[in-house]
Amino acid sequence: MKRLIRRLRKGVKTACLTAVLVTCWGVGQSVKATPNFGDQVVVKCNGTISPTTNDLSHVYLLYATGSSGWFGKFFVGLGNIIAGHSVPFVCNVDTEYYWDVGWAILALYGDTSGGQYDENLNGVTVTFYSPSFEGQTWTNVFGSHREEEDWFDCLFNDDISGLDTLLCSGYYGCPNPYNSDSYLDFDDSGHLFDFSTASYNGTVDIHSEIVPEPVTVLLVGAGGIIVWRRRRVGG
Repeated sequence: MKRLIRRLRKGVKTACLTAVLVTCWGVGQSVKATPNFGDQVVVKCNGTISPTTNDLSHVYLLYATGSSGWFGKFFVGLGNIIAGHSVPFVCNVDTEYYWDVGWAILALYGDTSGGQYDENLNGVTVTFYSPSFEGQTWTNVFGSHREEEDWFDCLFNDDISGLDTLLCSGYYGCPNPYNSDSYLDFDDSGHLFDFSTASYNGTVDIHSEIVPEPVTVLLVGAGGIIVWRRRRVGG
């Protein structure tokens, strides 16, 4: 009986040590690993949206990656936000690892209860780096062939396919208005503008980082368990 107890204690100690080594070593290896260009990765985005004047509805985070052009565009719904509040958001995006990344907040503002665009009641909110767009009209910024009403309809109906088409036809000449950065790990900010006449409506802060790949942790863990089992059997 005493011999059995000693074996059990020895096995528990080994298992605990293995768990500690797996946690420390595995996470360290995952953080240091750098994906190859074109690899599929998961990106965690978190930040704060702070509208100051008008409430926002049908809020979307646009996240795009590419090299010479945007290979992947992803839209993540963030719900509705009341003006005067700083609302945090967090989401994961499955994308590819490239050296260019763009992002923007797209939303509707004003009274959208009728489900139709009315320049006296509502409009489209977009994101730009520079505050210099204030006071400009939709036509001046986007061109007469890119109607604000089309954007309104796609956002109101949560039409992702339609938004993708509009972006490429273009949202200020796809992809220029995206707030572009190098690689997928970054901290950034932008300005919210409500159109038709671009009125400043607050700011957006965003942090983006690649989620560490957990495969190495699982492999090391499995190896540790196998070692522990062999030691138990061998006595």
